[in-house]
Amino acid sequence: MAKLIDLPTETLTEIVWQVSCWRGLDDLSALRLTSHKLRDITDLIFFNTLKTKQYEKQPAKKILQFADIVSRRPELRKSVKTIDLFLGPDFAFNSCRRTNVPNDFDLSAIRKAAEAFFEGVLENKWVSENEQLKGMVFRSKKKKKKMKAEMKRNTIEVYPHVAALVSLLPRLEVLRQITDDPYRNQDMGRIAELKYNYDLLRELVLEAPERRDGVLLSFGPMAPLLELPRLNNVSLKYFDLGEFFKFGVPQEDEGKEGWEKNKQPEDTLLRYAKGSLAIQRLRMRHCSTTNEYMVHLIAACRRLKCFDFKTWADIEERDPEELDVKGWHEALSIHKYSLKVLSLNCISAFKIRREYNHDPLTPWPSFAFFTALKDLRIEYRRMKYAHLPPSIETLYLFDCRDVEDDDEITAWTQLKANHFPHIKTFEIMVTGNCRGVQYQLKYYGFHWGCWTPKTREWEKDGFLLKVWFKDFIDGTYYFSQGTDDTGDIDSQGNKIKDSDEEEEDEDEERDDDRDQGKVTDGNGDDVNSDVVMEDAY
Repeated sequence: MAKLIDLPTETLTEIVWQVSCWRGLDDLSALRLTSHKLRDITDLIFFNTLKTKQYEKQPAKKILQFADIVSRRPELRKSVKTIDLFLGPDFAFNSCRRTNVPNDFDLSAIRKAAEAFFEGVLENKWVSENEQLKGMVFRSKKKKKKMKAEMKRNTIEVYPHVAALVSLLPRLEVLRQITDDPYRNQDMGRIAELKYNYDLLRELVLEAPERRDGVLLSFGPMAPLLELPRLNNVSLKYFDLGEFFKFGVPQEDEGKEGWEKNKQPEDTLLRYAKGSLAIQRLRMRHCSTTNEYMVHLIAACRRLKCFDFKTWADIEERDPEELDVKGWHEALSIHKYSLKVLSLNCISAFKIRREYNHDPLTPWPSFAFFTALKDLRIEYRRMKYAHLPPSIETLYLFDCRDVEDDDEITAWTQLKANHFPHIKTFEIMVTGNCRGVQYQLKYYGFHWGCWTPKTREWEKDGFLLKVWFKDFIDGTYYFSQGTDDTGDIDSQGNKIKDSDEEEEDEDEERDDDRDQGKVTDGNGDDVNSDVVMEDAY
């Protein structure tokens, strides 16, 4: 041990880093008890990251313990670079010293009193003298039941602690905040009030839960965070960008004078100048938005390297909006020399209107001049192979309703020779005529290898094709006939059944056939069960 302690600090730090990576926090905790020198080194690593997911029991208590130590040891504050908060439905402060805060608490006041705030956790009796923090008291034996009941009705269990903790950290680089309770932590957006404390923030992950009433959390209050000078990675899930325009606009019940005084320009989104945002990786999942918002946001990014968009969610009481392929493409073209990963899964919102009116899908303009593009994921019916750059290494196609003929499969096998010399992975998601596609591949000469309940890998002459099946059940005789169930025919003219009663009748007939020992294929025809099993596998 003496020889180990005599090593240079840089060498010891690297050793401790390896221990933390390979052995975990428990061994790191034991190591810090061996000597003062090792304790100082391990603390810098031990307090580098706060991840509540690693605490299966009493995660709230761990946050307070973490904050206690950081508030008492200023030298550790610079070492904290990552806060990863997973706020589950059971996340509360009931199991430890609990803080009660009025719903109208002021984060800036909490920041000013942050050190005293956490000192109060240790003393278990601190009461703020600040008027805006009046009522923020810790549990005490002398507290009357009436006061407890009143404070319980006005409790915000997490955010004062998070805000006070973040306000102490001058070098925070990563902030991830995920909650899976749709009715807890409604003040998520108020973290933007500490914007001046996020100068070094480079990654922001905000995931709100899907509300059971269909109302998404507004992104408007958090919009200023996107302007941070070093923010490169942004991930958003279940947010409503439709409220972006309304950010800062007073409600009508405030009176005419207040309305006219505080009214802002209608197009508040123009606050982001073209190329003004440092975002390089933008990932959005299940967000309610419009073409105008997205085109502006994409163009506002200075140098996008990754853009991942999935499932366009419609704003309530608004007609479904067709995807503005030209507008999106023009905005993405700004990043044609830097964009490496592009995923555009926008099929869900336009399904009803498009298929019911028999409108064909508008194909994407050419991506051939996106010279850096390596990973592309777009809709099968919106793309043309000749319009893609030769730099493609991964190609994933969404929503393949039907494979036209064997010539299409032949084109797949020749992708490497004719279009993408560096391609490594080719995948398609089949959402219609799944059984027919499976037979086509089999009789074309493909042999399947690995498979899961919804995927199969097919191989022929060294070419590997991974196929995802929508609603794949047991691999024998039932496949979904498509994702559209709202019109008579789809954009390709295929008939779509619109009656739930007909589907229920078919299910009942299929169940009766099973009981009688008969097996039917996807079209309802009787086939030999042995043949079906052989063909399916």
